[in-house]
Amino acid sequence: MSDRHETKAQLLREIEGLRTDLADIQRIAKLGFWRFDIASGEITWSAEIYQLFGLEPHQFAPSYDWLVQSIQPEFRELHQSIVDTAITTGKTQTIEYAVRRADFSTGWVWARIEAVIDDQGEIRGLQGVAMDISDRKIAEIASRESEARFRNLFESNIVGMFFASNQRQILDANDRFLKMIGFSRQELDSRLVRWDELTPPEYNQKEQEIIARLQNHETPEPWQKEYCRKDGSRIPVLVGVASIDVKLKYTVCIVVDMTEQQETLHQYQVTEAKLAELNAQLEQRILERTQYLQENEERLKLAFNAANMGYWDLDLLTNGIVWSESLEQMMGLKPGTFDGDLEKVAQMMHPDDRGPVLEALEQSIHNNQPYDLEFRFIKPDGSLRWAASQAIVIRDQNNVPLRVIGVDVDITRRKQFEEELRKVNQALEERLDELKQRNAEMLILSGITDYLQSCFTVKDACGVISALAQPLFPDCHGGIFILSPQHNYLERVTFWGNPLYSDDVFTPLDCWALRRGRSHGVNQAQHALFCNHVNDQHLPLASLCIPLIAQGETLGLLFLSTFKEEVLPDIRRQLAKTVAEQLGLAIANLKLREQLEEQSLRDPLTKLFNRRYLEQCLTQELARAKRHRHSVGILMIDVDHFKHFNDSLGHKAGDLILASIGTLLKNNIRTSDVACRYGGEEITIILPDTTLQEASQKAEFLRQAIAEMKIEYSGKIVNSITASFGVACYPDHGETGQEIIQIADKALYDAKQAGRNRVIVAPKEVSI
Repeated sequence: MSDRHETKAQLLREIEGLRTDLADIQRIAKLGFWRFDIASGEITWSAEIYQLFGLEPHQFAPSYDWLVQSIQPEFRELHQSIVDTAITTGKTQTIEYAVRRADFSTGWVWARIEAVIDDQGEIRGLQGVAMDISDRKIAEIASRESEARFRNLFESNIVGMFFASNQRQILDANDRFLKMIGFSRQELDSRLVRWDELTPPEYNQKEQEIIARLQNHETPEPWQKEYCRKDGSRIPVLVGVASIDVKLKYTVCIVVDMTEQQETLHQYQVTEAKLAELNAQLEQRILERTQYLQENEERLKLAFNAANMGYWDLDLLTNGIVWSESLEQMMGLKPGTFDGDLEKVAQMMHPDDRGPVLEALEQSIHNNQPYDLEFRFIKPDGSLRWAASQAIVIRDQNNVPLRVIGVDVDITRRKQFEEELRKVNQALEERLDELKQRNAEMLILSGITDYLQSCFTVKDACGVISALAQPLFPDCHGGIFILSPQHNYLERVTFWGNPLYSDDVFTPLDCWALRRGRSHGVNQAQHALFCNHVNDQHLPLASLCIPLIAQGETLGLLFLSTFKEEVLPDIRRQLAKTVAEQLGLAIANLKLREQLEEQSLRDPLTKLFNRRYLEQCLTQELARAKRHRHSVGILMIDVDHFKHFNDSLGHKAGDLILASIGTLLKNNIRTSDVACRYGGEEITIILPDTTLQEASQKAEFLRQAIAEMKIEYSGKIVNSITASFGVACYPDHGETGQEIIQIADKALYDAKQAGRNRVIVAPKEVSI
């Protein structure tokens, strides 16, 4: 009997040990036991079941209704169906469903349900076990979501993507990549496309470096290369690669078409070439700028080689956003530190770009507008960067937006180059405007030169400068002063602008430019250096005096003044010197021309006009008289006994007598009258607008004046100088100059024959 009790006690201890072990197993596995009595509706839970719902063990007596309310709504119908099946069929059932815990978090439960049958075979209740599978379910959901995001990115065709094996086969590729390389999906499925055959030989070494990094479990940076298309052409791409299995048998590659960027670079190079061609005509500063751009071009190439990009996935149901590690790095964050807060993403954007970006995103989601823009973002270190962003909206079968998948590329380098190019273009436009201004000034100077060459008098030349030089010196007053023949004063001949701020007449000593023999420019800060001829009561803001010099001779002065700042910079002053040089040369040429004309039209002895001028002038005066119905008187004069003076006193005395008579005649005739040496001792005088009687009176006056002359020669007084006069008139004695002179000459001959020293008027009717 004692052995039986000992055996029973041993069995009880073993049973208690088994119960302890079972409790430990249930606790570790989060496995609990439950029972449900159909008749009473009573539910019995083990401590693990309470913990599964986030409750303290035996915190309260659970009910079936409480259990149903704790199950997430989408699983209640399934749970009820499983319970009904177990009760109806008596067969054991299993189910996985989500519950709401006491702290309102979601938990996942695996449950086994079996019927409790009595001795009569009736089902009295249900019992079973339940296990917390939250960790496994969350991992499964996260894995499915990650796979879905990747599949969405793969099928979105925003960038090219393909899966490759270490046997150099392309296992799968999206349409974007197939379009890049020019192969069809049928060719891909037939295993006719190998990634090593797409790579040109010059990139093999780089490919080996990438493979080596993958084998070392490193993630290579995206790199630039080219792929050979099916038609033999090449396409520039940016490639990123990552391994997708532990044994490194398979990789996923992301490929971005860089054709547009290459075209941008090519366009940039073409623009730079055009700039280089124009820069040959510009100053050294533009050349240096071009060299700087060439250096930036190399930096741009490096920027493309090191281009950074990343993708993002916005869940519109939860408003959570997922970033790739490369996008986190691009935004200045450490991998894995982004918490998916969309508000923080907006805060990282530049304040001026935040609104437009969010508006574009809203328009893309709700109005199917394309999302393709560029914006600025601020990295945590405070630096400002540019990103280009493209995205598509994923929708369900009812066109309800579910998520947005996008790719961002760092385009900061490109933006910097665009800004540099804009500045260079602006500088070029400013330089071209300056060249246009210089060209306009050269055209004006050319016009001035043309007009000056057509001038016959100094006054005309100064008037040309006054009329044409004003556009060269806007907001300036100016004047031209000519030096007197005695070189003792300058007189203003023309000016523009009012007032001129200078005296009209002044001496050379009053001007610093004339005293120093070079240009003299001052402003109000140099008050003491203003010239004395400048108005000291109303001093201009600046003045410039430039001597008019030609062939070493000072001829006059060009004077400019202004009341505006920066009106007379160095380039304007140089322009003024050019105008002064042209004017000085023109004045010198005009004075030389006047001297030559004077010599060609004047008799060097008497200073009277010569016979050639007589014929020219007489023709003009007769034409004018005929037009205005006026008379023209002609006097023919011959010095009496001139040969006697030459023989008795010498030719010098004869020359002195002729010169003295010439001076007397010039001093006793009108400005409009013309006295000419006709030949030898004969002199002819043209009297415009003079009748025959008036001409006779003038002749008598001159005859008496000559007779009263007394000339001193070699200490002796020479007197008894007389002259004979012949008088004729247009139209009384003819229509032509030759006719009238011949008639006047015949009257002179008659005066000689009548005893000399007298005036004979030709009769109105006389034969030649």
